[in-house]
Amino acid sequence: MLAPTEYAKVLSHSQIFNGIDLPDLDALVKVSKILQPKPGTVLIEEEHRVSGLHVILEGSAQVSKAGLKLNVFGRGSFFGEISLVGVALGATATVVVGNDPSTVLVITQEALATWSKLHPEAERQFLRKMCVELSRRFYSATEKNS
Repeated sequence: MLAPTEYAKVLSHSQIFNGIDLPDLDALVKVSKILQPKPGTVLIEEEHRVSGLHVILEGSAQVSKAGLKLNVFGRGSFFGEISLVGVALGATATVVVGNDPSTVLVITQEALATWSKLHPEAERQFLRKMCVELSRRFYSATEKNS
């Protein structure tokens, strides 16, 4: 298991947090929720409200839609990002914790707002990277459905 002091370091390797200073990421970890769910725990359920951006710090999670396995997320992967922009739509897929010990960071809108007041430049970097990733995911989904 990772020590809590290493959570920011894991975040720094995720594409949406890459390049943000470790002290800024450590501050984000401190205002966010840390989950250590049991294997098989449902983190997000398709068509249900999502509580925040989830980042896998340790372990893995399986993504499925309508019972079909789509992907397996590992360390640094994230999901639930739409919840940060105030969209009250249900989740597009179900995400279930894998069989290994896992640690998941959940960043709520409130946590992001608290963090951004004290770390505005880091928040700008994060939002730019998030926009790029959302665009990439949208483009990828659109291309698959064409």
